[in-house]
Amino acid sequence: MTSITPKRVTTVTAMIPCYNAAQFIEEAIASTQQQTRPPDEIIVIDDCSTDGSGDIAERMGVRVLRTAVNGGGGAARNLGIREARGDVVAWLDADDFWEPHHLATVVGLLEQHPDASLAFSLVREFGDRSGIWAECLPAGSPCDALEACLHRCVVPHISVVVFLEALRNVGGYDESMRVGADYDIWLRLSAVHRFVCTHEITANWRQHDSQISGGSGGGGKLFAYWEMEYASRARFLSATQASGDLDRFRLVEALMIRVSQSHLMCAWWARDERQLAFHLERVPDVADARALRQRWRRRARMLHAARVWDAVRSSARAIVRTLTGGSSTTFGKVP
Repeated sequence: MTSITPKRVTTVTAMIPCYNAAQFIEEAIASTQQQTRPPDEIIVIDDCSTDGSGDIAERMGVRVLRTAVNGGGGAARNLGIREARGDVVAWLDADDFWEPHHLATVVGLLEQHPDASLAFSLVREFGDRSGIWAECLPAGSPCDALEACLHRCVVPHISVVVFLEALRNVGGYDESMRVGADYDIWLRLSAVHRFVCTHEITANWRQHDSQISGGSGGGGKLFAYWEMEYASRARFLSATQASGDLDRFRLVEALMIRVSQSHLMCAWWARDERQLAFHLERVPDVADARALRQRWRRRARMLHAARVWDAVRSSARAIVRTLTGGSSTTFGKVP
């Protein structure tokens, strides 16, 4: 685990990739301009928008970069990484916005903890769905985030500040990925850099149908996102093996098996046959995972019986509630 050369953060580039976000981008840019700690530059990367998004950004006085072809979020972000002048990049999507103290809070974490290369806060979801992004890492101190990043995307782009040098050193974004670029790059960064976070909410993530991620919504989008995660993990495992560090490779193997166990268990308790089959099919093809795969194949055959048992248990509880007038008694505790 390494980090960039410790130093005080001096300059910040606020970076906003954009594609057809004319109805939202003014609010996003305004939130960067109203920071209590202003960014040193604001860049909008217009990925061939057809709705005048880039023109709106130019009228607001920010620097606009325009891609030659629509290459997706990864290509737009890489263009921004090549052109940024700040020591750190603070990401914001064109349909989201920051609280006024966002940069003061999150950039401040990097200044307080020079052994960390990436910092973030919690995120508030609003719009079609509301909620708070789940806490994935302990707050306040730099930590090794590898296991957390293998398990899930620890944070959306919009609350992250990261040293530009760190992004360049891992090769930037995989431009083939139209979704899940955040998961992939946080995973690669976590292998060589420490993360630090606060559980304070400083960024707002708009949930709406037109966003590419779909808010990581249900149905096919959810399975497509999971598919991307598994592909990223497989590439990461291969790269770790190619590095020749056998101890590191064995660690990543063990962590990936643990992640598979967790996903399988969640699918089991949801009694979701499709999810269970999906995750079982993607248990990593390594020797130590064979026992896990065999155990869960046997367990998957018991899913129908588990559903029947759930129905019996639910009926028993309903009968007890009726007989006791809804009061809580030990008879209601059906195992």
